[in-house]
Formats: sequence, C-alpha cells, structure tokens
Amino acid sequence: MQEAKSGWGKVFALDGGDVEADNLIR
Repeated sequence: MQEAKSGWGKVFALDGGDVEADNLIR
C-alpha cells in the first residue's frame, strides 16, 4: 500500500501538486 501511495505521490508531484504528493508520501 505504501509503495503504491509513493508512486501516486510522484505522479501528483509531476502534475504540479508537491504538497499533495508530500502528504501521500508521508
């Protein structure tokens, strides 16, 4: 689950949502 969230976080970061990505990663 955490790995999947981390992957999604990277996608969001590329989309331009660093804050959301950080929340997903953490």
